[in-house]
Amino acid sequence: MDLKSGNPYYLIKNGLFPAVDTLQSNQETDVLIIGGGITGALVAYQLIKRRIGCIVVDSRSLGLGSTCASTSLLQYEIDKPLCQLEKLLGRANAELAY
Repeated sequence: MDLKSGNPYYLIKNGLFPAVDTLQSNQETDVLIIGGGITGALVAYQLIKRRIGCIVVDSRSLGLGSTCASTSLLQYEIDKPLCQLEKLLGRANAELAY
């Protein structure tokens, strides 16, 4: 896999994320999260769980920044449940991957 091709495996396999609305006017929020990759998404999730208002902004499509070069490319197999990975690799190797 060419990590610099601009075609991450998870996007080839699953397609692009659904389009999201762009900001059309000024907004007020408690927290502004800059970056809609994995870190921004996890921060937003935790804030929303705590009922803290937040807005996520990104200059490109979600998940297409440094998230594309994260371990999800290098260890894509751990995106599968352990029981499925065990069928592919055997118990010991599946556990090792996790």
